[in-house]
Amino acid sequence: MFEHYQILKDAATILRFDSARTMRILQDLFEQGLITYHRTDSIFVSNVGKLVAREYLSKKDMEKLNEPRSWGKPGAHECIRPTKALDVQDLIEEMYLSGERRLIKDHLRLYGLILDRFLSSEMIDAKVIWIKGEAEINGLKTTLEGPMEFIEKGCFNFYKPYKIISLQPGKYPIENLSIKRVPIEFPYTQGTLIDEMKKKGLGRPSTYATIVETIAERRYVIKKQNYLIPTKLGQEVYEFLMKSKGKNFVSEEFTRKLEESMDKIETGEVDYQKLIGLLYKKIQNLIKKN
Repeated sequence: MFEHYQILKDAATILRFDSARTMRILQDLFEQGLITYHRTDSIFVSNVGKLVAREYLSKKDMEKLNEPRSWGKPGAHECIRPTKALDVQDLIEEMYLSGERRLIKDHLRLYGLILDRFLSSEMIDAKVIWIKGEAEINGLKTTLEGPMEFIEKGCFNFYKPYKIISLQPGKYPIENLSIKRVPIEFPYTQGTLIDEMKKKGLGRPSTYATIVETIAERRYVIKKQNYLIPTKLGQEVYEFLMKSKGKNFVSEEFTRKLEESMDKIETGEVDYQKLIGLLYKKIQNLIKKN
């Protein structure tokens, strides 16, 4: 099942959709009643959702692979999932019969991704033979590992975030060798940037896509081959903010702690008036120093 940041990440990585494009498609699918609310950080699956998965798997004679799971506690919303036991072919047939073209290829591709991951989350675990190989060239070592063979595909019947490695145990001579220069670290893609924000506790489900689009619109980065390349303007803005007296207000740590405090306001652990008062005093002190 998907939560908001994960679908933005997978759509960027697997489908090559930028965050704005993904958000538009999600909104269309939601407004047409095909998926649940998409701006959510919940991975919880309701009883209705479990029934949707069971119904679909039953239609495919795969009910024995069904393993209903809630994935956490209920909240304001549940995970992003299909609202009906329909796949992409079902949607195409519905449009053909009704004569209405409500969905285009992008809608169907993203819907298919949502369906596949959701079904996988409600299926039994896979049993796999995992292989790991090492290669050494001129003293440089690298590792290659992944699934070589499935004994039971289980949850990987639909969602398939892997590549089968056709490699048998043993030693192999190197026959063809090409060398190319690559950077030590690659620039962020939209998917990896959203993943990094999630890990560091920056932003909310409703803001991930907006943040990425804002830095692109302001020319702090440019999009090139799915990468976000920092521009000179972006670097200058960053350096200015880090050197200015107000750097504490734009640091990752300050943002993370502020968002943690906002979560605690929701649970009643922090008084919102006291938090606003503290922020007001900090801003006033900054103004006085300037």
